[in-house]
Amino acid sequence: MNNKNELVITTKFDKKEYGPKEKVLLNINVTDSFGRPVETDFSIAITDADKVKLNEFGANILTQLLLQSDIKGHIENPVEFFKDQKRSTIAKLDLIMLTHGWRKLNWENIKLKIIEPIEFDVVEGFKVTGIATDLRSNPLKNTNI
Repeated sequence: MNNKNELVITTKFDKKEYGPKEKVLLNINVTDSFGRPVETDFSIAITDADKVKLNEFGANILTQLLLQSDIKGHIENPVEFFKDQKRSTIAKLDLIMLTHGWRKLNWENIKLKIIEPIEFDVVEGFKVTGIATDLRSNPLKNTNI
């Protein structure tokens, strides 16, 4: 589920500091992980940095969508389970999923069933034609595609 295709959001303010209720000019640039521009809708909340402390290990939208909404109970430092793709981090995420259990599945209702083979009518497929080329647009010869 966590395919690491997160948006890259950069911001540029017109000034370093602002007074109370002063107009803020903000330039926001959103790209995909490959640097390509992305059109998107978003909302923003601006607060005083001294009054709202950021918990770097607390919940965020990623942890809510991929973890907290599907399992029971409180999860301490949910960001820790998505910080990297190391084997130890993935193992910890598996343990959390196993110990907390999934909300959306009722295991008592899932029973072992032998599924009968399904017969399908023959459907004419699509025909794909073309010429396979290398990076210099030269046709490829004797190549499996």
